[in-house]
Amino acid sequence: ADLTAKYERATILLDEANKKHKEALDENENLMLEQKKLIRSLRYEILHLQKRLTKVEAEGIMEPSIMFTRLDAERNEQALQHAVHKGKVPEETYTELKTAMTDYIRLPSQQFGNLVKRYIQFRKAVEIENRIANYVRDHGKKRSLEKIETLYERRSNQIGALILHIRQRRAFLARTITEKFDSLENESSIFLIRPLYSYQGR
Repeated sequence: ADLTAKYERATILLDEANKKHKEALDENENLMLEQKKLIRSLRYEILHLQKRLTKVEAEGIMEPSIMFTRLDAERNEQALQHAVHKGKVPEETYTELKTAMTDYIRLPSQQFGNLVKRYIQFRKAVEIENRIANYVRDHGKKRSLEKIETLYERRSNQIGALILHIRQRRAFLARTITEKFDSLENESSIFLIRPLYSYQGR
């Protein structure tokens, strides 16, 4: 009787152990499925935000090009200096136009800076993707995803705003320079090189 009771007890314990083991396996499988789902979701969000960032940047870069080089600015500056010496152009006008041309010439380097920022964003996205396994272990999985979404959304908007600002500033300077040059040409018969628009980039 004692042997039978021990056998039955051992059988019950074994069944319970098997049941717990199966439950643990099922729980691990569910956790893995959940983690894989979250990884896919994170990757999708990263790709979505990268595409949006690329689109915003492309819209800024693919605007009609305004052709005006440093050599054009230097040639205009020499012509304006000559006109100032002859009394045809006020010193104040010369200084104003020189500043506008200098600012305009500096814009490409600022645009390059935005390209560098975009590359850094891409590298950070890759780094985050490589570390996703660490994020999914966090109990606040949903919060982690929301934080990443918010981070990339904010950075995308910031870079997009910078590109838009540079584009608007460039167009404003081009209009200002052209209008001033037109006025000087009519008043003083001075030939100056104007910014030219080109849509070849589209």
